[in-house]
Formats: sequence, structure tokens, C-alpha cells
Amino acid sequence: MLKKLLFTITLLFLFLSFFAQNKNQISKKKSSFDLEPYLFKLDSLGVNLNNDTLLLSIGYQNIYYGKNDRGNALMTYALSKRKEVSAEDYHSLSVQNTKNGNYSIAIAALEKAMELDPKEISPYYGWVLLYYYRDYEKSLKILEQYDAYTPNFSDAPMGEDIHYLKGLAHMQLEHYQIAIDEFNIYITNLASTHGEDFVDVYTFVQKGRCLSKL
Repeated sequence: MLKKLLFTITLLFLFLSFFAQNKNQISKKKSSFDLEPYLFKLDSLGVNLNNDTLLLSIGYQNIYYGKNDRGNALMTYALSKRKEVSAEDYHSLSVQNTKNGNYSIAIAALEKAMELDPKEISPYYGWVLLYYYRDYEKSLKILEQYDAYTPNFSDAPMGEDIHYLKGLAHMQLEHYQIAIDEFNIYITNLASTHGEDFVDVYTFVQKGRCLSKL
């Protein structure tokens, strides 16, 4: 009986030791990237570590080539050296992170950018929420906010008509009649100034899909 108890205690001890080791390894993986060796390397290559714009560019290139941890750490370091971080800085931080699937970093950066300059950032943010994040409610809210800045003008976030984009968001939310109304505004506006042939052909496709639902 005593031998069995000692054997059980030994197994439990081994298991707890193994768990503790793995827990430490996991914690290390989650910890922030150690940037010092890389900064030392850049310095030895003649990179001016006081040039935050250059460091931002190098950090962006790191993320572009898949070095996400190092790139984000360097961009964050570069931003920390600035007296004032602009909305465009946060926008820049978000773009490649969105493309690489680092969504929490990208969205956090875009939220900060929106706080600083909503008029400048809202067209991209609304567009990227629609196509990449599929957050149709938030996309529509931001697109409406952007459209309200110029009530008598049809904006074109990322080169696409604002009413077409709002129509897509409404369609995904199953607001089919509202979506049709938005598509019609886009078609009518462009047809009256340049002719119907200039309307994006997919507008008619999406309008047809909405009509079929109704």
C-alpha cells in the first residue's frame, strides 16, 4: 500500500514538473520580442537608430516578409520615439498586419487612427471591414459616418462608390430593399454624369441578387 502511494506521488510530481516546464515555455513564446539584438545588428550596419521614420520602414518590411514579431516590435519601438504619433502612422501599422492575418494588432491600430483622424481613416477602415473582416454592421456605421462629411457628394473609398459599398453592407445584413436603394443612387448618379456604361457591372449583379431575395 505504501509503495503504491509513493509511486502515485512520484508520478504526480513528474507530471507537475513537466507541466511547469511547458508552462514556462509557453510564457516565453507569449512574451514580447527581444528587440535589443536586432537593434544592435542594425546599428552595426550603419542604421541610424534615432531615425524613427527609417525604423518604421524597416519594421514594415519585416512584417511584409513574414517577420511579424520582429517587425511589430520595431515599428512599436519607432513610434515610441516620436513626440506625436499620427493617424497615418497607426494606419501604416495596420495595413500589412491585416494582410498577414495579425488582426488584433491591425484593428487596435485602426481604432487609434480613427480616434485621431476619423475623416481621413474612415474610408479605408469602412472598406477593409467590409471586404476583409466581414464586420458588416461596423463597416456600415463607419461608411455612413464618412458619407456624412460630404452630404452632397458621392465619395469613393478605395476607388469604389460609397453607395455601392453601403449597398453591399446592407445586402449582407439582409436589408435588401435598402441595398437596392443604395445601388440605384450609385447607378443614377454615374449614369447622369458619364453614362450607364461607366457603372461597375457588378452593381447590377448585386442588385439582381437583392431583387431575387425579395
